[in-house]
Order: sequence, then structure tokens, then C-alpha cells
Amino acid sequence: STGVNDLDDYEEGTWTPNDASGASLTLTVTSAQYVKIGQLVAACADVAYPTTANGLAAAIGGLPFTSQNTTASVYGGIVSYTDANISLIVIQASNSTTVALYITAGTAVTNATMSTRIVRFVAIYRASA
Repeated sequence: STGVNDLDDYEEGTWTPNDASGASLTLTVTSAQYVKIGQLVAACADVAYPTTANGLAAAIGGLPFTSQNTTASVYGGIVSYTDANISLIVIQASNSTTVALYITAGTAVTNATMSTRIVRFVAIYRASA
């Protein structure tokens, strides 16, 4: 239907998280699912980092839909578990299929910090279409 209050798009499925830091790391993915209702996307993942000393900022790509092109990265998510012994948040990049890992103080986390660590998160964002 075409009414303004009608649900015109619902989708759920799996997605494939990958290293988007530029370090070409091979992440171990236990699970990754998403639900899309209209333009609202909730994507979750359980990811383990390999052993690495790489100092680039940790970023996970492959989200199932490109986020809206906003003037700032206004979307993010919640880390439900990590064994990295730091408080993490995820920030969704504008016009992107990538989330970046930050500590709650606003500093980017490096791949070396995530070496052999697990992160489980949910990213919630608005898709571009």
C-alpha cells in the first residue's frame, strides 16, 4: 500500500563484518544479523580480532546498508560485551557501511588494543534508502 503510515519495507538477514581499518585483518565472526524496518536498521555482530600489533584505528565494515549522508556521524550503537577491559562504543560513519570503535571518552581504539579481543555490538542507524 502507499499510505504515509503504512509499513512499506521490512527485511531481516545476515551480513558479513570485515576489517575496514585498512590493515587487512581477518576477523572471526560468530554471528551477524540485521533487521531493517523502513529506513531504520539494527545490525548486530559478534566479532573476534586476530593477534595484531597494528596501530590503525579499529573499524568494522560490511554493514548491510549504507547510512544516510549527514553532516556528522550522528548514528551509533551499543557494545553489549567486550573482553578488551575498556568501555567501548561504536560510531556509524556518515554515508558508509562502517562503524568505528571508540572508548567512551571519545578516543579511537586501535587494532592493537583489540588484538585477540571480542566485541559484540548493535549498530542502529538510518539507511540512505
